[in-house]
Amino acid sequence: MEKLNRMCADCLKLGKECEGTNCQTWTGCVYRVTILDEMKRQAAEINRQKAEAIKTGKNQITYNDHKGQAHTLYYIGGRWVDNGTRQRINRQFPHAVEYGRAAQ
Repeated sequence: MEKLNRMCADCLKLGKECEGTNCQTWTGCVYRVTILDEMKRQAAEINRQKAEAIKTGKNQITYNDHKGQAHTLYYIGGRWVDNGTRQRINRQFPHAVEYGRAAQ
């Protein structure tokens, strides 16, 4: 078997949607997606969701990372935080009101 082209080694599609190429002179692939490319795409989508949530008065968003694991971010005190940080804030400031959520 011929050696796999180096550009295929870190492609997320290798072994799933594509078998790669053995051609060593081929220097570009329009279908290639690296972890960095995927993370940039996801970051842009998360930022879009954050902006939309703030416009509509929501205080949380949920997204899936590149591995398919679900995550939730909460908007507290003018910034987005994960659940662990949210719990620490709630323990320290039990009477704080989260953005978009009325006191009960």
